[in-house]
Amino acid sequence: YLIRVPCSQIRIQICKCIISFYHAEPSVKEFEGYQPTSANYKKQIVELGGLAETVVSSLTLVENQLSEKLWIIKALQHLSISEANCKLMMKAEAPRILCSHLNDVDPSGQLLFRSSEILWNLLEKTSKEQIIEQLSNWECVHALKEAFTNLLIHGFRHYDRQLRNDILVIATLVAQNPGAPMIETGFSKQLILFATFDEVKSHSPLVKGLKLTSCYEDFELKKLLLNMLTVLAKDLCSVQ
Repeated sequence: YLIRVPCSQIRIQICKCIISFYHAEPSVKEFEGYQPTSANYKKQIVELGGLAETVVSSLTLVENQLSEKLWIIKALQHLSISEANCKLMMKAEAPRILCSHLNDVDPSGQLLFRSSEILWNLLEKTSKEQIIEQLSNWECVHALKEAFTNLLIHGFRHYDRQLRNDILVIATLVAQNPGAPMIETGFSKQLILFATFDEVKSHSPLVKGLKLTSCYEDFELKKLLLNMLTVLAKDLCSVQ
């Protein structure tokens, strides 16, 4: 309930406490008559208490407060290393909430990076089908489209290329759902453009000046784009 208090310092401190409590090492200092709790015990308390679900829900309270939002996402990133916490986060619809805010204004780039890592942890530790279902709406598909396109066109660092490829893998999983609005959001059209711009001339400003290097990440991108084409080809509307 404290996180509902509209005070930035309180909310940030709560997140710091969650991270510290979940990952803190046992105290070296001994107190006579007392025994420190183990790290595993603390983690079990957090999991059994359903904290991860509450932290996800608190994101709706800080939509316009970047620093608080980043700390909440950072706390979720730490919590998402646990399968039990991931299942709780799924109940709170963490994939949908995180994905829909991938492109929120954040000069540091932390929001996109941390949110993507949480999505990966959820994919590894929970049901892919449930995650795909949560991401198969217009808002999330559009967010994936914008995030991928921005990283492809404007990302030049090694880190940007890795993140771009991670986003594309998530998008490919979503595209496997026939109900995902890949065409309606224009994502299918852009992906086909990016996959073929080397072979098919286009006047689209999106590929003007776009070049892929010989680095591993760009080679992997080409493979991922071709794989995406095979997924999209199963949809008659995309083929047309």
